[in-house]
Amino acid sequence: MKNSLHKECPFLVILIIIFWTGCSFSFLWAAMNGQLNTEYLKKHADTPFWEDCYQIIDDIVRPYQYTQVAGVEITEEEPVQEPVAEPQPVEVPEITLEETTPVGITDFVEYEPLPVESVYYQDTGLRPLTTDYPYEDITEDEMSDACFIGDSRTVGIFDYCDLEHIADFYCDTGYSMYDWDKGEKITYRATGQKVDLLEEMSQHQYGKIYIMMGINDLGYVDTSTFADRIGRLYNAIRAQQPDATVYLMANMYMSKEKCGTDPVFNNVNVNDKNVQMARLADGVHSFYLDANPLYLDEEGFLSDDYTFDGCHVYGNLYGPWKAFILSHVVK
Repeated sequence: MKNSLHKECPFLVILIIIFWTGCSFSFLWAAMNGQLNTEYLKKHADTPFWEDCYQIIDDIVRPYQYTQVAGVEITEEEPVQEPVAEPQPVEVPEITLEETTPVGITDFVEYEPLPVESVYYQDTGLRPLTTDYPYEDITEDEMSDACFIGDSRTVGIFDYCDLEHIADFYCDTGYSMYDWDKGEKITYRATGQKVDLLEEMSQHQYGKIYIMMGINDLGYVDTSTFADRIGRLYNAIRAQQPDATVYLMANMYMSKEKCGTDPVFNNVNVNDKNVQMARLADGVHSFYLDANPLYLDEEGFLSDDYTFDGCHVYGNLYGPWKAFILSHVVK
């Protein structure tokens, strides 16, 4: 026996009634408000009936999503902006720039050169001065990182300046750049042994290196050859001792009597060699030191009161030279 639908599925029947009632109401409301016109029917001719009903109901409900309060205009809520705090002043620490490292300047005094007929030298008309620099004073104990390289004048510093147990000395009487260039070894005074100078430079690390060479080259070669040799020695030492300060020490001038009788060993020739030494001083890694003014007379010669042979000062007169060295140090 066949059962009726309203008895078997009463809830389905209720939903169908509600659906059709809603659709009828929506179409009735649309017709009353003029929305169910020809334009609307053309636009929705191909859409299912229930979608049209949903669209009509949505149009009815949407205007009432916001509750209208009398006297208050309803607008979309704008985003709230948080108040921005004013920037506070920041205390910037004062920056102190480091002082620029000074650069020494080696000046040359010009004078009227003398006519010279010699295969060994010429008169350059220039006399180099001690490199201008803010030197500092040190004590002799601070010479423990120093070494001296030279000839008999350097032997004199070793003998009479009380530095023989503090600094290293590589020196020999009569030693010249000619000797070094042909491979002659030099005496290391700490042991008394003959050593290769550059090999020694590779085995020690010095902070201060003093070089005084040239007096024994006056009659060996011309000044240009001397300049080449001293330049190569300087560069080789700088390459092996990059952190050391090199002090190029002026060769001591000779007495008037010595210069007047010797066509080779004279102050014009000495000065010609000193000019080449001074030109190596860059004012940063190397400096030219001229202690000659300590011992010269009014005419610019080594004073007769200070020398026994016209070339070397007395042993008891090395004190001012030592003081000059200690007061001209670059730190």
